[in-house]
Amino acid sequence: MQYKNITITDNGYGGYGVGTLGSGKKVFVPFAVTGDVVNIELTEDKKNFSYGKIVEIVKPSLLRDEEPYCPHIGVCGGCLFGNIKYSEQVNIKKQIVLQNFKDFEGFKIDDIFVQNPLRYRIKCSIKLKEGGFGFYKFNSREFIKVDDCPIISENIIKKVKDLSEISQDLTELNFIENTEGEVISNIDNIGYVAFDTFFGELLVSANSFFQGNRYLLDKLQQKACSLIGKGGNILELYCGNGFFTVGLAKSAKAILAVDFDREAIKLARLADIQNTKFLRYDLNRHFAPSFKFDSLFVDPSRQGLSKSVIKLIRDKLPEEIVYVSCNPTTMKRDIKNISEFYNIREFYIFDMFPNTYHIESVARLERK
Repeated sequence: MQYKNITITDNGYGGYGVGTLGSGKKVFVPFAVTGDVVNIELTEDKKNFSYGKIVEIVKPSLLRDEEPYCPHIGVCGGCLFGNIKYSEQVNIKKQIVLQNFKDFEGFKIDDIFVQNPLRYRIKCSIKLKEGGFGFYKFNSREFIKVDDCPIISENIIKKVKDLSEISQDLTELNFIENTEGEVISNIDNIGYVAFDTFFGELLVSANSFFQGNRYLLDKLQQKACSLIGKGGNILELYCGNGFFTVGLAKSAKAILAVDFDREAIKLARLADIQNTKFLRYDLNRHFAPSFKFDSLFVDPSRQGLSKSVIKLIRDKLPEEIVYVSCNPTTMKRDIKNISEFYNIREFYIFDMFPNTYHIESVARLERK
């Protein structure tokens, strides 16, 4: 079913433009921009809301980028904000965070960190097929062959092109580039390479998680680590390969750093970070360490903190918590669950994923 002249009034987390049908039901439309007037076709009709796709842009929004940086915007599932002027992308993300935390009295964003929105990605997954490379269309498994991806490092693209020449069946490979411009993938025999961060050298691999924005990586590390008090014991959960640990260790008395990823913990241990013990443990299970800690530092996946971590916080009530998040929705949920004990004292946004809907945030919580 088609609907005409739908005005897009908002852009929400998830990358959808938001409009209203004649019935009053909300409709979510990918690649639509606040201010657009569009004709749409419903793709999914639920009881309380619907999804649609653009059939025609009747009147384009003034927020649209008049010269998109990539011909595949509007089709590829990667850059759902790529058709929006960059300054407006940042403002949309700010409004998404403010809306999420509107129930927290006095909530404010202390600063927003932005940098070059192109060629920033140094960690990514790319699909190779029949001598080419590309990505999936939005919300589908349909492969799109591309000649370039302007948000990915040129060094990675060069390596991808070399590998794609010998690809036949659909293959997905992971890539990472270090500070020296060396690119490795998960089919190389190298395993891992050194990566220089502001606080010291770490080891990274194509298979384990690492922050992907080369321009903001050091700023995120510096700011997040600066929010923890000095000289105390720190429990760090979801520590990965030690990206924050290496900074926290500069002023901590001792750190217990925990993650379930076997590869990440191996790399963290090889980095030989001072004052730190690394523990591989599934934080979805009951967790009650004997380690006495003054501060808690967490950097969970998009799913947010596990129930066992929330229980640990409520049982131990550390004096301060620094929470690094890539999902404002689960971050809000988790902070709400401990809000009877903690206030948000500082809050920052880092646009680690320009041209996408993803939002990186850092909060410092203090005991009431």
